[in-house]
Amino acid sequence: MSILSQLYKSFLKSLNRTFKRSNENYNDLDIILYTGYGNAYTVFVSGMVTLESKVKTKDNKWNNMLAMINRFTQTTVPHKEVEIIIQGVKSMAVTDESGFFLLEFKVPFPDQIKHMRWIPMLASLPAEEVVVEGEIQIVTDKDDVVFVSDIDDTILISHSTQLLRKLNLILFKNAESRLPFPDIPQFYNQLKGGKNKQQDNPFFYVSSSEWNLYDLLSDFFNFNHIPKGTFLLKKYSEGLIKLWLSGKNNHDRKYDKIKFLLQLYPKQNFVLLGDNGQEDPYIYGRLSKEFPGRIDTCYIRQIKSIRSLKTNQVNNLFDVNTTLVQIKHTSEAIAHAKKRGYV
Repeated sequence: MSILSQLYKSFLKSLNRTFKRSNENYNDLDIILYTGYGNAYTVFVSGMVTLESKVKTKDNKWNNMLAMINRFTQTTVPHKEVEIIIQGVKSMAVTDESGFFLLEFKVPFPDQIKHMRWIPMLASLPAEEVVVEGEIQIVTDKDDVVFVSDIDDTILISHSTQLLRKLNLILFKNAESRLPFPDIPQFYNQLKGGKNKQQDNPFFYVSSSEWNLYDLLSDFFNFNHIPKGTFLLKKYSEGLIKLWLSGKNNHDRKYDKIKFLLQLYPKQNFVLLGDNGQEDPYIYGRLSKEFPGRIDTCYIRQIKSIRSLKTNQVNNLFDVNTTLVQIKHTSEAIAHAKKRGYV
């Protein structure tokens, strides 16, 4: 099949989505189960129900482009019951209009998981033979610090402020051909292991990118051996125009998600990692003032020098108890983390 015919097929699939939904005529359903998170008492599980996607994974620019287009034209399934099993206990969730489901699960056995970092879960569609395995990250009282990192232009080279370069990466690269910043896997694994290299510190990856990109990001992290954590992304978006605008606007959602983590884990201090390409310094500064003494350090990568924060801006943005570290290279963050005792 030629590249033009495949693009045409993707276009028709996007046009037919409304018709398929109204007739509830679905075959080959699939569950995209995201990594959950919580504490010993409450966990949160989310995912999507979609039509099964068969996208070639061979690394060439045309397959990569078709895979990305598919992520933003994929047919999702609303009003579908999903059964979640956690530690043998069943619960039900129902997908919303966009095919997304979110389950808040009250843990009936806190003593069983309060010393665990990861617990397994299963998601299934009762009416179909579809079962998917997943995991839930548990932050417990023994954890002193939670690491929360942005993704684009903090971990993953994305050129978010340069539209054409950004689109070239989004459309023509895949999880194995996209690149992290130098020394990022080393730095994050050092943070994960802590000063004694034996810890298992929790990680959350909060981004303005959409859930459409979950598989790409998950594969990228696995391929580059970046520590496993929980992704918290932006609402699923549909349509090719959304692909063009991917990662733009709605940065308040990032603020809301980190604020929720600070409230969910009141006994832990936080370390935030981001960049100055968009709104990270302002979001992190706002949070540091709203939660004084809770955000220990903010690492901000300078990807655009004209956006570098001046001394007076730093004093205005951040709480006095939060250390702001502006870096151009990951090695600078590693050096500071060693002095601070994170690694």
